[in-house]
Amino acid sequence: MDENPVDAAALLGAALAVVLAVLIAEGPFDYMNGVVSITVLAIIYAYQWERPRPQRKLSLALSCTIAIVATLLVGVAGEIVTSGLSLKGHLECTTTADTPPLSKCVQASNLPFWIPPTSWVVITLVVYAIDRHKQRRKSSPTG
Repeated sequence: MDENPVDAAALLGAALAVVLAVLIAEGPFDYMNGVVSITVLAIIYAYQWERPRPQRKLSLALSCTIAIVATLLVGVAGEIVTSGLSLKGHLECTTTADTPPLSKCVQASNLPFWIPPTSWVVITLVVYAIDRHKQRRKSSPTG
């Protein structure tokens, strides 16, 4: 019997909800993104990392979730590299036919748009490979 009473799907779903709530906000990544990411990664590690995952799809779900959470840390690191420790990003203004010039301005990230999705793919693949290797060692008679 599994001694861990935490439902894996519920925990991973909650982690995803937290990350999506953070990612939906406009503007640059900030330090709280890093705090949220580290907290959620610690929860996943505590409740899910040592659990057996005999099916590949379970490892994939865990890997994707860890990667999307870790992408917040990549974002913070990227903002620090591109903006400095202030994490201010840059002002981005748009105009439309019915608004005066520069009337819609938002603080935008300096991070190139392709870095978060690329880092998600790379982190997913690395975590998946590590997890499958760990799962095979656990299931082997000598592991």
